[in-house]
Amino acid sequence: MRTARPLTARRGGSSPWWSRFAELYRFEFGARAIYAGFKVDKSGAALTYSIDMPVPHYDSRQVTIRFSSVSPYVPHVTVDGLPPHHTYGENTLCMWHPFDPKSERWVLQDGLLQLLGITQRHLFKEAWFREHGEWLGEEAPHDLPAEEKAAE
Repeated sequence: MRTARPLTARRGGSSPWWSRFAELYRFEFGARAIYAGFKVDKSGAALTYSIDMPVPHYDSRQVTIRFSSVSPYVPHVTVDGLPPHHTYGENTLCMWHPFDPKSERWVLQDGLLQLLGITQRHLFKEAWFREHGEWLGEEAPHDLPAEEKAAE
């Protein structure tokens, strides 16, 4: 039995990874079976997923995941409604620290199914925090270092 090559983050080249059918298929593999009904838009220089994300024990939330030609390997995950506790601003979820080791954050090779699972767990923690005032799990600092604040 042949196994699929892992999704690779190829840099350079003229087209984004999502324009190559095999890479997009590997990226999305399994996600439609678990999270049915999400929408995909590959217009322009971006890949955007929209999903009505169920949040266990809470109301579902409208989630948008966007990859752009500017940062094709880093998803920007936004959510509707109440401003989240952990954000990078403008309702973009802060689900891991960008300088954490790869083993502690999502990377492209993990695929869409894992990204959706991380998003769903994060939204549960956000809802729990709003209800109980307690964040479940570890938290990374969100303040900029003093030297970066001074430079602004």
